[in-house]
Amino acid sequence: MKLICKNTDRGSFSDKVLYKYEASSNKFVWFTTWDRALRNYYTDDYNYVPDPVVDNPFNTYVEFRSRKPGMANVDWGDGIKEQFPMTKVQGRNDYRIIFRSLAIQHRKNPNTTWWFRKEDGSQYVPVDNHAYSDGRRDVQRAVSIDFTCDIYYANIQICKMTAFPIVDIPSLEFLVVSHTVYVNDGIPVDKLSRSNKLIYIELSNVGQRMTEMPEAITSKTEVYYLVMFNMLDLRDIESSGIRDIKNMKNLQSLKLSSCYLDRYIKEFNDLPKLTSLNITPGPSDMWNYFDINTLPSFEVDKINPNITDFAFLDDWMNGERRTGWNDDNMSGRGLEHLTSFIAANSNSLRMDKLPDYIYEMRAITQFNVNASTHSQKRSDDFVNSFYDLVVGWDQITMTSVAKDGKRNQFYSLSVSMYNAIFPTENQRPSGTEQAPEGFVKGQSNGSPATPMEKIYVLKNNYAQRWTIKPA
Repeated sequence: MKLICKNTDRGSFSDKVLYKYEASSNKFVWFTTWDRALRNYYTDDYNYVPDPVVDNPFNTYVEFRSRKPGMANVDWGDGIKEQFPMTKVQGRNDYRIIFRSLAIQHRKNPNTTWWFRKEDGSQYVPVDNHAYSDGRRDVQRAVSIDFTCDIYYANIQICKMTAFPIVDIPSLEFLVVSHTVYVNDGIPVDKLSRSNKLIYIELSNVGQRMTEMPEAITSKTEVYYLVMFNMLDLRDIESSGIRDIKNMKNLQSLKLSSCYLDRYIKEFNDLPKLTSLNITPGPSDMWNYFDINTLPSFEVDKINPNITDFAFLDDWMNGERRTGWNDDNMSGRGLEHLTSFIAANSNSLRMDKLPDYIYEMRAITQFNVNASTHSQKRSDDFVNSFYDLVVGWDQITMTSVAKDGKRNQFYSLSVSMYNAIFPTENQRPSGTEQAPEGFVKGQSNGSPATPMEKIYVLKNNYAQRWTIKPA
């Protein structure tokens, strides 16, 4: 079979007679309705150049990896077939091919490493977006890829597709399908049935919600990382099959955010390796069914002692209604193992009175309220209330050891109120960062009069690290 071999690094074409490729079971198919094979999630303009600093837009893509060299035989769905080599990553026994959606050859910032460096040290340039000569945007096309090598990694990163891809790759270990923005009856998880080696599954915002946790996923007992963001409706706990999560004994990280889950189920304690759990509420319509300020409820007295990262507050949908910290329900649940406390993206979460259960978090190293301090008042309220929380603790010292001999979690704590990706979603606290009247390092906090003076005290007497909006 004569195929057109495209040099992906220079974007040029050369005619070569390549070996005849045989159709295999090592196949991946994605579906699109557009005049190009990939439709960018953020823009329909093929020539758009993302701002390297502000906001999220970037060059969306599809990526595959193998541990051995091989070829990717691509059928674009319009009669054109091309063959591309898997490219070796510098210094690694790792071969990759990437298909990009925009004309630019970098992801977002042209001054950084764009994708990866090839064996010779040069930048890898992903395969350009295939254009359909008929220019039609009303026909669904199937882009099919047969690989001559075993693929262990597949990432469909924030591309607009019209159906869940066919993943017929028995060797696959890592699968990411994120924000493909199609609408159907959910995930046809039977398409994953041949991928028995999966250990990492991330399905985020793909299709309509499922009311049942697929057995095709909970049966994969070797999986250690599972994300089902915005994928499930778990209001009916007993019929949803979520309790079968207990079968996944190797799970280390589980993210069920935006899945209408109102409780910490007892099965989470049956996962001996679980260190990270995310059950943040998600969509605002959830608040029509539950009191958002009392989430989560608990089916256990103590949470899994192996959990160090427990996310339940972060409201990715702007947090229009959550005001409370679920103070009464959280206290005494075994929070002493948590290393991070995330209360980001919560526009209504009360900032003028922080929860006392922070005192129980003797292991925390990070407190994050990014995009929750979007007004001057909320920014100042947070600093003032946090300062009062710290200096008002009956165990507080200016060392890493508290009065009771245990760890002082407020000493050397990292506090984040700012992320450069969203510069307008946070405000700088009022005042000037300077020593307040009466301040003596290591001895006295003095009388701080502004939030910025309080930050000065927290940094200099308690070794805290603060990330705030630049002046």
